[in-house]
Amino acid sequence: MRIKKQLLVLLEFLIKMKDKSNKSTLQNPFDFVVKRLGTSTGKLLYRINPSEKFTNLEIVKYEFKEILQRSADLVLKSRVKNRDYYTHVEYQSSPDKNMLLRMIIYGALIQLTFGVWPTQYIIYMYEVEESISSKIWSYLRNSCLNYRCKSIYLSRMNAEDYIDDSDLGVVVLASVMRFPKGKEAECYRKILTRIVKSDLSERKKYEHYQEISYLSALKPKYSDTLEQVLKTMPIEIDMNKVPFYKEATTIGFNKGLEKGKAEGIAEGVKKGKKESKLEIAMQFYKLKTPLEQIKLACKFSEAEWQIFMEKIKQI
Repeated sequence: MRIKKQLLVLLEFLIKMKDKSNKSTLQNPFDFVVKRLGTSTGKLLYRINPSEKFTNLEIVKYEFKEILQRSADLVLKSRVKNRDYYTHVEYQSSPDKNMLLRMIIYGALIQLTFGVWPTQYIIYMYEVEESISSKIWSYLRNSCLNYRCKSIYLSRMNAEDYIDDSDLGVVVLASVMRFPKGKEAECYRKILTRIVKSDLSERKKYEHYQEISYLSALKPKYSDTLEQVLKTMPIEIDMNKVPFYKEATTIGFNKGLEKGKAEGIAEGVKKGKKESKLEIAMQFYKLKTPLEQIKLACKFSEAEWQIFMEKIKQI
């Protein structure tokens, strides 16, 4: 069944998560997004630094269990003239004074694992002051160490330069770049239109809407703008392929949702059967939604929340 909707259920819920005071609740969604946009990251870096070797990219899956319980955000491998080149990327959604030390550790672990020190990038997603350049070298120096790493600040890059990129993952990342003053709504509309008009499956389109909704928390002053743009854009989507839809219609979501007039996850839970809360919350949990967001969406009482927490401990 294909339904025209003014606002995707999950988007409406996530955009309203504007409180950034608890950083731990935000970290998980951002990690989820950047790992899913792995190859797009390589294409973005190629546009920023064409001289680097970013051809025939593949994502390297690994974990340094034998040395240290560490897993870098992203390691890309490219093969040029029968030689492998590695690129290590860490995304940062908040400041970290020890970031360069972490990069040295990751670089050393990659050297031990693959036999080569990688080209390294830190990509900062949060907004920074205007005096900072979009691309700089970051240094860590002392009497026995002289280390440097490339740092990229997405908020200092012009979003309009990337909205028309052929890779939709890069287009999604443009949502955290700098919008020209007064063109915030126009930029969001262009980004969403690129996805709507793409040849992707309904599921893949939904995933990109989801990614944009997560990343919108990094630009809280524009959350209302994005929400208003979404309300004016009818989005056609096969709801049977959207997470939660089948579960929602079978466990008592209101008829408005079935007719494509959903008012959001919280409203659906409110009008659904009381016993459905736990089932819906478990679906959120399986998709790695932060616990604080689950609690807010499902409007659990303290007693209900304790039952839910006990249930996930059994998984």
